[in-house]
Amino acid sequence: MFKIALVVLLAVVPFISSQLVGGQVPYTTTLNDPNVLFAVKAINSFYQQQGDNNLRTGVKVVRATSQVVAGALYRFTIQVSGGSTNEDCTVVVWSRPWLSGDEATQLQGTPSCVASA
Repeated sequence: MFKIALVVLLAVVPFISSQLVGGQVPYTTTLNDPNVLFAVKAINSFYQQQGDNNLRTGVKVVRATSQVVAGALYRFTIQVSGGSTNEDCTVVVWSRPWLSGDEATQLQGTPSCVASA
């Protein structure tokens, strides 16, 4: 009986640990989270680079996940207003709080925005 329990445990551990380390997990946050504020700033910079200077503000966090890496990757879908319509923008923020300056919090890729439904 012990051998069967051990085999089952060894088969299940990789699945349990993948949820704890390295996998994306839901992340509960607000618009006041420093990483969300950084993401909204990145959305505005993205639009400014395209010649659109309408200031966008966060309306709500639609979805958020975190992933443990060398630091943490936060994936946010944030509803913003300020352009011609409300938009849902997906942004990935890499946080490494032990570093300083621009290296501590960085944008990964570019924001992706679509009109809100």
